[in-house]
Amino acid sequence: MNAYDKNILRYEVNFLTGKELAHSEMISSIVNEFDFIRMCQGMIKPFGFEARKTLDRFIALSLRKLLCDKQSLLRKACPDFIMPPLSGYQFDCPGENNEMKLHELHPDILIKPQDEWIPLDDWLQTKIAWIEKGVGDIPDAYEDQFFHMIKKRIGDSVFGELFDREVIEKEEHSQIIWRIKDP
Repeated sequence: MNAYDKNILRYEVNFLTGKELAHSEMISSIVNEFDFIRMCQGMIKPFGFEARKTLDRFIALSLRKLLCDKQSLLRKACPDFIMPPLSGYQFDCPGENNEMKLHELHPDILIKPQDEWIPLDDWLQTKIAWIEKGVGDIPDAYEDQFFHMIKKRIGDSVFGELFDREVIEKEEHSQIIWRIKDP
């Protein structure tokens, strides 16, 4: 079986059955995205594990274009598009002094029956990772280096609008505390 045979995995667009849609440029673009994803998946084995990170980024970009963008062609072509719900094992990781917990959903690879699928907007709202701390807890949760990394990413002016820095002098050392500015 040839991995690039165009008829092998055409299930992705089986919801587009109308003849009026079959030849439209919109549908052609959607099919091209699925073909690109399939091509990247097929290149992982021949190029090896080192190429996977790069190929996964291309796959993620195509999936984002198909599923996540508010103006995606897939949403326009099929506004009632449904997806299998994400489910799996919930992994809880306690943080420092068991105060902060990171929760992650480790999806199983089984796809639920189609009668259990959910609308795309509901699927996009599924939580797959979250932390039991609010924005006000950030100064307690992260070290000074974290805030320098944020500052580097968003720039000095935006950072200055969001955070105040306070240095507390102690006998043996000084402590830096970051506070989120009140809106």
